[in-house]
Amino acid sequence: MTNAYPVIDPRDLPDEINRMPDAMFQNPNFFDAVNILIVRYRDDPTVFVDGNTIVCYNPDNLNDRIFPDCYVAFDVDEAAIFNQNGYLTWQVGKAPDFVLEIASETTARRDLTDKRDLYERIGVKEYWRFDPSGGRYYGVSLAGDALVNGVYESLELGVNSDGLECGYSRLLNLSLCVQRGVHPSPVGRRMDRLFFYDGNTGEYLQGLAESQARIRELEAKLRRRRDDRAE
Repeated sequence: MTNAYPVIDPRDLPDEINRMPDAMFQNPNFFDAVNILIVRYRDDPTVFVDGNTIVCYNPDNLNDRIFPDCYVAFDVDEAAIFNQNGYLTWQVGKAPDFVLEIASETTARRDLTDKRDLYERIGVKEYWRFDPSGGRYYGVSLAGDALVNGVYESLELGVNSDGLECGYSRLLNLSLCVQRGVHPSPVGRRMDRLFFYDGNTGEYLQGLAESQARIRELEAKLRRRRDDRAE
């Protein structure tokens, strides 16, 4: 492991980066997914987790790039990638292992076609797709592909004991699960929510909102104990 990757200056990249006009629809689940996985692997310097940042896959043309919504790479130098300001597959030595795309009206078609073909070609081992609209954009709420002999094969989905549609990621050793209509947007619009379930602990990984609520709950308990002792 080294920290010798050259730093990417965004001004050196060809062409202007086009942003999607409906990213706000993706953001509630996007923020949850990236932050949950960052926290899960925060103590392992050989795991890199990020989202909506640059992945270049052609050393001869930096314009050949993509911005996965959420991606994870194992057995890499996390610090070197971060300090480089971009993920260059030929320097890291491989493509990200896990990619998750979150559907929106403007991104769905490409997620199902061009991106899937590209991720398969560059060697992304698992490619997952989640549709917060309940399947309006992807046709299904959740789908996953695993790379087998260089070709994507669909991963099996099922329903867990909580009644949630789930699929197991071997790479993450987690199940991706969908709960219907429980994720509020800033304007009160409800959408499906993606959860990560750890079968070893029997728990769903907590997002920022759950973590903050748990902290407030513990703080309230401590205050009540102090008040009881003071009486």
